[in-house]
Amino acid sequence: MRSLIWALGLSGTAAAAAVSTTIANDHHATTTAPQPHSTEDTPCAIAKSRAEAFMSAEPEATRAFMLPSIAFNCLKSIPVDKENDMGLLNYLEPYIHFQSTLEPLAAPPDFYLIPGVDVLSGFGQIRAKLSNDEYDSQVDFALELSYLFIQASDGHFVYKPAILDVFQFGSLSSVVSVADNATALPRVYLRSDFEQFVANDTDVYDIESIDDVPIVDFLEAQACFAMGSGDGFSPRFPGQSPDVQVIKFTNGTTFNDTLVASISVNVVDYIGSAGVIHEYFELPVTATPTSSSSLSSTASSTSSATPTSTQLRGYPVPVVKHAHDWISGYFMNGSEYEDIAVLSIPAFSPWTIPETKINGTFETLEAESVVSEFLQKAKDAGKTKLIIDMQANPGGLIFAGYQLYNQLFPKADIWDGNRLRANAALDALGSTAEKVAPEILFDAVTSVYNENHEAYDSWADLYGPQFIGEQNFVAQVGVNASQSNFTEYLEAAFDVLPSLEEPPLLPALAEAGSFNYRNAYARDDFNGYPEQFKYEASNCRLFYTAEMIVDPVAIWNLTVQVVWADGQCVNGSTANANNTISGDVVGFDKKVLSTVKAYDGPGSLSFKGDYEGPQPYTQKSASGPSLII
Repeated sequence: MRSLIWALGLSGTAAAAAVSTTIANDHHATTTAPQPHSTEDTPCAIAKSRAEAFMSAEPEATRAFMLPSIAFNCLKSIPVDKENDMGLLNYLEPYIHFQSTLEPLAAPPDFYLIPGVDVLSGFGQIRAKLSNDEYDSQVDFALELSYLFIQASDGHFVYKPAILDVFQFGSLSSVVSVADNATALPRVYLRSDFEQFVANDTDVYDIESIDDVPIVDFLEAQACFAMGSGDGFSPRFPGQSPDVQVIKFTNGTTFNDTLVASISVNVVDYIGSAGVIHEYFELPVTATPTSSSSLSSTASSTSSATPTSTQLRGYPVPVVKHAHDWISGYFMNGSEYEDIAVLSIPAFSPWTIPETKINGTFETLEAESVVSEFLQKAKDAGKTKLIIDMQANPGGLIFAGYQLYNQLFPKADIWDGNRLRANAALDALGSTAEKVAPEILFDAVTSVYNENHEAYDSWADLYGPQFIGEQNFVAQVGVNASQSNFTEYLEAAFDVLPSLEEPPLLPALAEAGSFNYRNAYARDDFNGYPEQFKYEASNCRLFYTAEMIVDPVAIWNLTVQVVWADGQCVNGSTANANNTISGDVVGFDKKVLSTVKAYDGPGSLSFKGDYEGPQPYTQKSASGPSLII
């Protein structure tokens, strides 16, 4: 189902994105740097001068460093591009309608741990602020747009404007959370101090506050806007980094942590003025690629069976290991662990291969072989207990997860209840597929089942739309596909179909953007909230000690004690009064909700600003919408 929809409708967009990336990279590599029409005391000229001075002192460096305030003042000097900003919002919004969580995010359940966000209202509120001239600079607009995406708390729902990728902000220090024992509350240390402690058993002190804000409150507040896998300490968005922050330790000493902004030395020539930055980094290049080689290489899969090593760094020698390291099996040593086997799965896809280069077929077949071999060897060795270590697993190939479950529980009836958000563009794609590739669509539609394990008969049967509980999966469909040919249907859908044209402003090239197109539902609550909106505590909570951070075997040893030898869990984290692990879990309590001040910008459920609706996006140079079939 997924591959068909993307092949017919969104592959053109993916191709356009690939072309844009190739053109932009060529542009960056070959264009002669324009001379900024500014004096040397303008904010961006100052930033360029500081970068050049750093490069002169450090000629081998790949990035130039400066104080955050200098870089941010440069970004703040870039004026609002109202027309293109409006165009960008109109360009993005049709894609946003595919995001599967829009309705539950706007009306989350009481047990949802973070504030809700109305993404579509947020787009309209940002649009209204543009119309009302409420943004002082281009970076202010870009920040609010990025914050709107971040509040969805969905790693698959991403958009980062290019202007936010000019400089990288943050501290050169990092922090680590460590507990004295696995049931004690952890304390926060500078990573450099922690490494000294591990290497030399040196006395170190934990952090009490940063700029007089208690460390836990500081990290929680920063984490509301953490970028990617950020820990709330570094990296940070523009405007969140002072030049210096004062770190106070529990022994009363302080450390003045100097923060930095950095920029690639390859683009320093293009930051001499606000206008040059806007033109070079944000505006798309009007050029036509002469070869399609970049497209084919972007889509190719290059996973191979060549192993990187026979042992993962920091881990013992495995019994068996995936060629790309993301699944491996171990037997524990010691008489008290002689019946224990461990299956370590830090991810469901390789982290050493770019996502676009991953060969899903090879990865899943290799994983199936590894698990089968490991389970057989464990059985032959008399192992009767299995630890599945999935700490820090960010996800990956969906089918790999189902395959693993099927191997571990071969008699179980696997439930894969999913829904796509109904929207007019999705219906246009499905209805078009029904006209241009009926055999393929029929195979796709009839290969999925409803909650009663009954196959769907047609696209209309699958699409519905339906209104499910408090979640809106209903779309207004203006044209009946059975009464028109597919070309007419597409033409009627141009107001809702995502544009395949060049965007008015470029995203960050390293991470253009994405949406999460489907939700997962529990078998016993398939008309309720998606699984990610539900609260379910762990059966037992433990904190990382220093030994556990540097040695996964220490985690496995403690797991054995807790699960099979009545070891202790963190007080209050288990349903048993004696703090041993339980088959039940602790129920939801509002005390688990964060007390950090919630985001209150556009899209927040408390925001009271004006709303302005979208307009169909068309390129300024285009005479009308083009039909790509």
